[in-house]
Amino acid sequence: VSTQSTGKKMYDNTIIIFTGDNGGAVQGPDDSKSLGGTNFPYRGAKWTIWEGGVKVPAFVTGPGILPGVVSNELFHITDWLPTIAGFVGTETKQELDGFDQSGILMGTANKTERQDLILELDPAYQQAAYIKGNYKLIVGDPAPKPYNNIYAPLTGDLERYESLNDPDSYREWSVASNTKARDFIKKIADDKTFDFRNFPEAIGAFEQNSVQLYDLSIDPSESDNQFSKGRFKDVAKDMYDFLAVKSKDLGEMIFYLDDNRDIENSKRDYNIPGLEDWDSDQINKWRPWLDETGEDKFLGK
Repeated sequence: VSTQSTGKKMYDNTIIIFTGDNGGAVQGPDDSKSLGGTNFPYRGAKWTIWEGGVKVPAFVTGPGILPGVVSNELFHITDWLPTIAGFVGTETKQELDGFDQSGILMGTANKTERQDLILELDPAYQQAAYIKGNYKLIVGDPAPKPYNNIYAPLTGDLERYESLNDPDSYREWSVASNTKARDFIKKIADDKTFDFRNFPEAIGAFEQNSVQLYDLSIDPSESDNQFSKGRFKDVAKDMYDFLAVKSKDLGEMIFYLDDNRDIENSKRDYNIPGLEDWDSDQINKWRPWLDETGEDKFLGK
């Protein structure tokens, strides 16, 4: 990219951003007994809410951006839109979840405005995760597909990753993961008293077998659960209560199930403002939110 833009004299006026949407998937090709990816030294992988599943490397370069600077400030994918707006000297007109982080990257600010972020809040898979300051709270199941270990780079011992590449194991994990979601859908349909916005009931109670707390500043690999040792319970309770409040704001849920790459879109009628004329197949697919004229399909403007 940089070579092509330099040749067209665009490089000096171009911002290049490299980032990712999730951690690496550790399973390799079927029967390869190899490692697909490693998130070492972080725990977990894609499909989990461990740091190995949600923490990704990123870099940005361009005019006005300080070269050679490494930032460990909290940064979420929702921050990119307001940050890019900050790069070009404008502001977003709507209230957004993200923060303008351009000041950190351009050297005009020393600290991020973002002090916390919700990583997950999902009653279908009974999992939630929240970072505030140095602490990370996990409630429920951190890994519907059981990638719970720290997967170090290979050093010749291929057999230890054999189970990761076994098609039967992967299929079994996928089925178990989807069964959990299907059970949740059935519970909503069958039990009229069940409220998926009730955080303790839907995801997990504030107790030892549901809650984990890690201090990422000294334990980035999430190996020392402070909550299980009775430490910082007041911190954990404040974070738990915050998620419980946010859970009450959950909207209607749209389910996307994956049976070992045999995609099945859940069939149900949706009542989403602006999408009354769309059928389930249309809603349950990735698609642009602007039509060919630039009109917003959801907001109509």
